[in-house]
Amino acid sequence: MWRLFSLDYIRRNRAACISIAVTALIASFLISAISGIFYNMWEDENRLIAAEEGDWQGRLRGDLNAEALAAAESFDNVSRAELAADQESGEMVLSLWFENPRSVYQDTEQLARLIGGNGEDGGVSTQYHHKLLNQYLIFSPEEKENPPQLLFLYLGFLTVVCISLAMMIHSAFAVTMESRMQQLGMMKSVGAAPAQIRTVLLQEAMALCLFPVLAGIPLGAGSCYWFMRMAGSLAENLGVSRAVGAVFYFPAPVVLLSLAVCLSTVWISAWLPAGRLAGLTPLEAVRGGREAAPMKMRRFRLIAGMFGIEGELARKSLYARRRAFRTAGISLTLACFVFSAFLNFEVVSYLHTYHTFFERYQDTWDLLLTLDKRTEREGMAGHGLLEALRGLDGVESCAEYRKYQAHVRLPADMVSQELEALGGPLGLTDTGIVRDGRDYLARAPLVVLDDVSFREYCRESGAELGPWTGPEAGVKLEPGDDLSTGGTRIPVVAVNRIWDNINSRYKNRQYVPYLKAEDGLELELAQVTGRAAEDESPDPAPAQDPLKARILAYSDLPPDLREEYEDFALVLVAPESGFRNAETAFGKADRHFNILTDSDEAIDGVQAQIEGMMGSAPGWEMENRLNEEAFNEAVRTGYKLVMGILCGTLALVGLSNVFANALGSITQRKREFARYLSVGMTPGSVRKMLALEAFYVCAKPVAVSLLLNIPFVAYCLRASLLMPGEYLANLPVLPIGIFVLSIFLAVGTAYWIGGRRILRGDLVGMLRDGTQI
Repeated sequence: MWRLFSLDYIRRNRAACISIAVTALIASFLISAISGIFYNMWEDENRLIAAEEGDWQGRLRGDLNAEALAAAESFDNVSRAELAADQESGEMVLSLWFENPRSVYQDTEQLARLIGGNGEDGGVSTQYHHKLLNQYLIFSPEEKENPPQLLFLYLGFLTVVCISLAMMIHSAFAVTMESRMQQLGMMKSVGAAPAQIRTVLLQEAMALCLFPVLAGIPLGAGSCYWFMRMAGSLAENLGVSRAVGAVFYFPAPVVLLSLAVCLSTVWISAWLPAGRLAGLTPLEAVRGGREAAPMKMRRFRLIAGMFGIEGELARKSLYARRRAFRTAGISLTLACFVFSAFLNFEVVSYLHTYHTFFERYQDTWDLLLTLDKRTEREGMAGHGLLEALRGLDGVESCAEYRKYQAHVRLPADMVSQELEALGGPLGLTDTGIVRDGRDYLARAPLVVLDDVSFREYCRESGAELGPWTGPEAGVKLEPGDDLSTGGTRIPVVAVNRIWDNINSRYKNRQYVPYLKAEDGLELELAQVTGRAAEDESPDPAPAQDPLKARILAYSDLPPDLREEYEDFALVLVAPESGFRNAETAFGKADRHFNILTDSDEAIDGVQAQIEGMMGSAPGWEMENRLNEEAFNEAVRTGYKLVMGILCGTLALVGLSNVFANALGSITQRKREFARYLSVGMTPGSVRKMLALEAFYVCAKPVAVSLLLNIPFVAYCLRASLLMPGEYLANLPVLPIGIFVLSIFLAVGTAYWIGGRRILRGDLVGMLRDGTQI
């Protein structure tokens, strides 16, 4: 049967068979390439995280020794454990690796209790590598309630792409098998069983697609390698520094996944026609399948009223053949939705970044010099470097600061009357403030400014320090020592405001006083030992001695630095001299030098002077505001290019199905149009009917995708706290319009070619024999 039926068909229908083989080659190529690209991006991010922060999964911190190490190594799920002292705080740290990382949160807590503490009594505290664990879809109990959505967005997009590409193979088979229905019916009429027909079709499918699929996967690997090289070259041109170099990966799981998706699609695509044939009688199969009964046809009165009889006939024709166009409709809908959704997401993301970073800090900083706390040299930090930076040509101002993440306990009677009128701190939404008895526990970022910048900040913000004002050389503030408790008081200026997010929106935020502006108010602090504010991964460790912040004055504005302050945190600003005695309790932190130049033209010159001054000193880096803006724009352009290519690929899946149906079903449709012409329809009416049919094919996916974008955009605007009017002013009409127009032109071209072939046929011949061309 293979030689007489399948081999003969392949020889006589080379064009159709080549089309299936090419479709399988393209689909396997794109599936392997896209899967490889996503895998390389994921693996590259893992390597970067491991190089910068380590590849440990959980940690124990506290009073640990060799016995704790032995207990960890004997724990069932621990594959490796290392005990070392923290170079910054001197605290002992036990790093853990697990055989099954998915139980890291439960096992780490259990191990902490086993060794001698639960993190609350000061014995042992736990720490988790959230960023690395999230890469493997392992979330903490808190994160499970609100998991990171970007990673799921990438995984969902990858799944959609692979399904759409698999549908490309299925579409090619469906059209070819539909045209062979008469031939298969003849086989059934002479006694061929459905199992025999199914075996023959599967043999044909594997003969046509096996080698193209096997060839497409290495081609996809090669394109993946080229893409990663191009991305690395682009990153180098943009000046992106990395802790590790880019490495190309194309592991066996990606190969097997691509192979399984392609071959399973081929198998299903060949299996389904045999199943359909089994439900037909031999006579129905020879006639080319059942025709839809007129009594089941829907009425389209609105379309008939708008476009006349041609519009109604076109809509009914598509309704009768809706199964054949299912792949095209799904693929075109996904392509339009993903492309428009990405552009909308990109616009919202850009507006949010622009407002919260570039616009907000445009007049705040031009250059930011950072000295790493781990490699900082005493001779380069402090007053000498700060004065040298201030003396450079083109520098308007320079402020040195450090930042720490602290927590503060607020008695209920300290809260302002305005905040109490809103229901207290808990009356606002999503503040992160919790209640502990009658007190509130809130975050209190601590910014330590150099004395001159602190005095300037007090002057600009209107904070009256009274007797604390020092000489012209700078504010000289020493923390007060409480001999009865052994504690330390840090003199601070409190940024006394909290966002009223009940009565105002993000773009037009209104603030109310946080605390009662009373003189001599003191706050109890609990800090993160040895960690800066940007590193929130360790659990807070209890202070050895009580720390208190003595509020010298109140301000309505935070320091004018390139820093993002939380809307519901109580920001505290301390001078360098007043923080000196408390520095041991907090630990070291990176030193930042916020530099503002005379003009944008002077930025590059000042940067060159600083780079020459720093020379080959270790542990410093420089950020340039103009370079940040240019890099952000380049990244946006790159994202648009990549997404345009991927969404174009999705659109090609649907367009290939449209072309296959418009051209491959010419034989069957000649009989349909011959009937119309025989009752008086003119060739012009036939062309109008085909044009309306092409319009319907495109209009429905576009309309559905745009409707699906409405809730998606609403969600993005709500998450980014942007106003709808601002988004509408930046609506990406042009790129979406070009994308939609290209779909309309491609579908119109397919129907134009099909219409020419139909109208060139002989009316008598088409009516007599529907198989003649």
